[in-house]
Amino acid sequence: TTTKVGSLVLPKGHGRTQSQDLVWSADGKHLLVAQLRYGEKGNEATSWIDWVSPSKLEVIRGGTKVDGVIDSLCWDGQGRLLATHARSRPMKRVTIDTETGALTDLATLDEKLWIRSLAWRTSGAELWALHMRASEKESDLLLRLSPTTGAVLYTVKLDLGEIATSLVIDVDGNFLVAGDKEGLFRVDVATGKSRRLPKATGARFTGIVTGR
Repeated sequence: TTTKVGSLVLPKGHGRTQSQDLVWSADGKHLLVAQLRYGEKGNEATSWIDWVSPSKLEVIRGGTKVDGVIDSLCWDGQGRLLATHARSRPMKRVTIDTETGALTDLATLDEKLWIRSLAWRTSGAELWALHMRASEKESDLLLRLSPTTGAVLYTVKLDLGEIATSLVIDVDGNFLVAGDKEGLFRVDVATGKSRRLPKATGARFTGIVTGR
């Protein structure tokens, strides 16, 4: 069951801006939202992090703007805010300074990958990622990545019947993947089998986080 809370209100309106992903701030008081604004030519992109009030859904302040796409926000086991950043493939795995929004490169990912979500699994200190396919010739994938190098350690092929758009690991350690046809799926990473939850979400999720 999905409950719509409201619309995120940007200070200058949405325009050509869309929200890519979100995560709670370290103190749980704000939502950090990765924003993406397209240029007038359509192939230019600028990204930044907004600090958002979860009660009013208003932007409190914004971070440093950078060229390219910031996505896949995720806290790791060292208290670092991870993300992906790219102007084109290959993507970079980066950390974000939560005071300024500045990025620091950690690793370069495989050039075949387009990561839409990162998720930290406390059990085993594992970093997981969701690769969203770019064409029907590809497959959506769940990947376990090396936290240090970004290398792919384990691959799970997804066959959801819709394009995977977002990943979250819930408080019980279950893997939940959202799809572009309003589906939400539980995925068993040991077998790759998925089960669609009975109700459609009514939305196309680009980011999911557990509650605080």
